Amino acid sequence: MSESFLLVHTVEHDTDTYPIEVGEWRNVLTTAKRYGWAPRLQFPDAYTLADGRAVPDEEATAIGHALERALDDMPDHMIDTRSATTLFEKLGGAAKQDTRALAPFLTQSGFTVQRDAA
Repeated sequence: MSESFLLVHTVEHDTDTYPIEVGEWRNVLTTAKRYGWAPRLQFPDAYTLADGRAVPDEEATAIGHALERALDDMPDHMIDTRSATTLFEKLGGAAKQDTRALAPFLTQSGFTVQRDAA
C-alpha cells in the first residue's frame, strides 16, 4: 500500500480533508510549478514533509489556480502509467478528474499537510 497524505483545512472548528497519495501530491506540485506557481517555502521538500506545516491561504490559492490552468493540457483519457512518458500523460483520465476536484479544495483557504493515519 502506498503512503498517503491528508490535506487538511480547519476553519472555526470545522475540518475538511482531501486524501492524496504521496506520489500524486508530488505530481500536483510539479504541475503547479509548470503552470506558474512559485513555491514560497525555502526548501522545496517542505511541501511533502507531512509534518503539519501550514500552507497559507495565498499560496494554497496559487497552487489551485495553477492546477486550473493545467487542466486543458491534460488528456481526458487514461494512459497506462507504465507506458506514459510525460507527467501530463500520467495525469490523464481519472487523475484529471481528481485534479479538477483538488483545485477548488486548494483555493478555499490554506491547509496543512499531514500523514494519513488510516
